[in-house]
Amino acid sequence: MSISQLDMQQFTLQVWDKTFAYSLRDWIAFHQAADWEAFNAIDSLGERLAILEKKLTNHILSMAKGIGWQVEKPIVCKITDLKETHKVKVKALPYNALHLSFKSNVFLPNYIGLGGKVSLGFGTVQQIIKT
Repeated sequence: MSISQLDMQQFTLQVWDKTFAYSLRDWIAFHQAADWEAFNAIDSLGERLAILEKKLTNHILSMAKGIGWQVEKPIVCKITDLKETHKVKVKALPYNALHLSFKSNVFLPNYIGLGGKVSLGFGTVQQIIKT
């Protein structure tokens, strides 16, 4: 095995006064089927989005804790587009995954993972750059 290219970059993770736009692919927001069912039972789209935004914020905080970053300002996440929900299988277990767009006041590097099963490629973040 050989490595054809290695691109190392250093990022400063911090909470900013502005927001950044991201897409999030195959995000597993809920680890338990019962949590997904309870979420789906909610009729209000506003309530559902608020739950997802809180989950997303918590997943960013979890990532920060995992890398030793102490967050000292409030993190804001706003879902701007809920594109798709679909089922995925991870080691023969079914999960519900989401594709969405969101804005946050946290700068996240491309291809960082958020949510469940990130070590298997789920929850991939990519910055949306408007041209």
